[in-house]
Amino acid sequence: MSMIIPGDGILTLVGGLRYGDHVVFQTEEALGYRLVVESLLQDISVNHESIHHIKYYQGPDKLRIDSDLMQKHLVDPYKGFEFFVEDTCAYIDTLKQGDIVFMDCLTSLMAFWGSDWLAGYAYHMIVEKMKEKNITSFMSMIKKCQRQFTVKKVTEAASVVVRVMKDNVGRHCLLPRKADGRHSNVMYKPYILDVKKSVRPVMDNVEAMEVITPPDKRSDMQYYHCLDKLFLGDQSEHFDEKKAIRRLCMIMMGEDERIINLACKYFNLHELKLIRRRTIGSGFIGGKATGMLIARKIVKESHPEIYEKHSEPDDSFFLGADVFYTFMIYNGLWKDYKGFIESADTIKAKKLYRKILNAKMPPEVIERMDDLIDYFGHYPIIARSSSLLEDSFESSFAGKYESKFCILTGDDETMTRQLSDIFKAIYASMFSSEAVKYRRFYEIKGRPDIMSIIIQRVSGVFNGDYYFPHLAGVGHSYNSYIWDKKIDPESGLVRLVSGLGTKAVDNAGGDYARMIALNRPDDYPMPGMENRRQYSQRSMEVVDTYSNMVRELKPADLDDGTDNNFMKYIASRDYEIERQLASALGGNTKAWYISHDHVIKNTNVLSSLGKLMKTIENVYNHPVEIEFTVNFKDDEKYRINILQCRPVQVQKIGQGVVLGGTESEYEVFKASGTFLGGSNSLVLDTVVYVDWDEYIKLSSDKKRDCADIIGVLNNRVKEKGHNCLLMGYGRWGSSVTALGVPVAFSQINSMKAVIEIGHIEKGMVPELSYGTHFFHDVVESKIAYISVLDNNETFHLSNTITKRHNMIRKVLDDITGFENVVKYYRFPKRPLRLVTDISTNEVVLYRSKRL
Repeated sequence: MSMIIPGDGILTLVGGLRYGDHVVFQTEEALGYRLVVESLLQDISVNHESIHHIKYYQGPDKLRIDSDLMQKHLVDPYKGFEFFVEDTCAYIDTLKQGDIVFMDCLTSLMAFWGSDWLAGYAYHMIVEKMKEKNITSFMSMIKKCQRQFTVKKVTEAASVVVRVMKDNVGRHCLLPRKADGRHSNVMYKPYILDVKKSVRPVMDNVEAMEVITPPDKRSDMQYYHCLDKLFLGDQSEHFDEKKAIRRLCMIMMGEDERIINLACKYFNLHELKLIRRRTIGSGFIGGKATGMLIARKIVKESHPEIYEKHSEPDDSFFLGADVFYTFMIYNGLWKDYKGFIESADTIKAKKLYRKILNAKMPPEVIERMDDLIDYFGHYPIIARSSSLLEDSFESSFAGKYESKFCILTGDDETMTRQLSDIFKAIYASMFSSEAVKYRRFYEIKGRPDIMSIIIQRVSGVFNGDYYFPHLAGVGHSYNSYIWDKKIDPESGLVRLVSGLGTKAVDNAGGDYARMIALNRPDDYPMPGMENRRQYSQRSMEVVDTYSNMVRELKPADLDDGTDNNFMKYIASRDYEIERQLASALGGNTKAWYISHDHVIKNTNVLSSLGKLMKTIENVYNHPVEIEFTVNFKDDEKYRINILQCRPVQVQKIGQGVVLGGTESEYEVFKASGTFLGGSNSLVLDTVVYVDWDEYIKLSSDKKRDCADIIGVLNNRVKEKGHNCLLMGYGRWGSSVTALGVPVAFSQINSMKAVIEIGHIEKGMVPELSYGTHFFHDVVESKIAYISVLDNNETFHLSNTITKRHNMIRKVLDDITGFENVVKYYRFPKRPLRLVTDISTNEVVLYRSKRL
């Protein structure tokens, strides 16, 4: 039989409990199972008369599940293991297919036999007999009273396993952990058992945090109590709390004195101990984790009204730096690691990358992974890199290390293996080609970088099988991207997307995040409705909990045809397109495009973000960037989750006026555009230019080869000490070759200036990719990055550049097929001067006249 048992409440768990299921409830206290049985009997008795109770418990009422609705069969455990199993199996032989059996709590057998191993084997043998008769059974165990071997033995025998726990507000909650023969991860949502003993699913991550047992109730708290005495000293009348706080900050928060001082100022001893208790292993929790925690604490202290009403709670766990050390030593990789740190050698990095992916997690780490599995269960999580050097004042490593979305599935062993693979992938990313190039470019040789990991619940809400935040984005406390003179750079900027935040930080081809200057939120960099449609986010990323993968959806895919309130937070109706469709095809087709007009006009989200960023900037005494999500209940009830906060290097708008061309210069290029750093003047002696008309003829593979050629020229100008301008149409760094040359930052990092030219008729919009990881690299390297539009009114490019002799064959011998695409021009005797003027938004290239 595989029919679903009819009924409501707990019977609806995991897509519906089935005839023939063997369900084990893992409780945390005695009363939990009794409440579950009362709820089940309330539903089962409506449609079944043949309900049986195998009774062997003889203790206090809390564990009793007696009911007149069940036929009792008494078994005496005092007669020993063999009698218990044989007598129970004999009774099962008398039952018929479809009967339902409740057994007393398995943990109570320990009082009779003095062993939980035998209890586990007894259940295993009894279930085998029930399977022969196709009987349905329910049983419980108090998990914390059983050894891991017994828990595993019982879990293997059961077809459905459900954790029963009390949440932080006292409610009993159900968390499915195993369901044989079911394939939807939505089944593993947490459920709340209400006062009427019916159940309802938890629908968002905020409520999910209330469900899980807080970390200070974990079984290893005695260990931390002893550690506190040894490490911090007895909290007697002479106890120095400030000294203890500083000591904890120094071992957890990194080596930067500025960060340690901030942590000491904002955290108390209790809060630091709580962070440590959420840490597997010990040691540093890394720059990304530290930045996030400090930012949240600054907001809590400075804006309690925003924090209490609009801040999403955080329940992150951390994999401490000592786990990284343990992992490397356990797998014999320590010498390889030290050799790489000293040299930043690419060959050593490649070997380490492969070895780490094939290595094993140490047993002591695997044992502690149970905390993560118990805590997050089958909820969508993300594991994020948090290395010692990441997100620091000196370096960001933005986008160089891995982050991994995941929904843990299967039994405990499978979930442990999933977590291990994720952690290894993040460790290996330290030695990826882009991370190594970053270390070499910024000369970080000799400085050890130790990897820690943040494990977070994905911020979001459920919409059927899909899970995603309504909004995600990147916020800048200082806006270096000025497309209009009315924009105040001090007010900040937000780069906003719907769905997961990947599209806000990656240079995604064909997708455009909404760029919002916080003092002029209604302004678009590209005015006009047609441009708003064309240069908007095309699709949003969501976690598909059924297939356990991240997928892209159009807004229309989420429109279920009802008056769905959440749609207004991620998209807008395009009524003009709807009228055109109705006129051409008839009907009432809805047309959606991703827009955040409702959020801007009807909520205070941007105001809240602006206040938070400016406050954090003032505390840091440095411009900052945050990554965040926003989820809505309604216009007034929204939750902001700060996922990341880092100090950023910004090119602030210059105050001085840069003079135009002198009498000894003439103009070779002029355009209006946007750029970083305000008014500037740079002398250039080299230009790398990509001819768009020739580039677009290339195949996709050849276009990628074009990026490699630019990489070679990039190395050449660095070697020779040239001051080079990279110039061309399209979006530099785009992952879609049709939109621009797909260069990595390491292929342009020696350029002094980069100009990207947009052309509306050719389907190219100029965009600085503000807030993406590619953009971060540009800012850190202090490259002058300029974005202009080719139009008849303000654009002029003379043939002084484009008709000059192409010297690329002096650099590359085999350039067949590319000599008309990539141009390499030198101006050694009469150099160029690049001028950007913030007062006019003009960009001009001048060249010295012949004497």
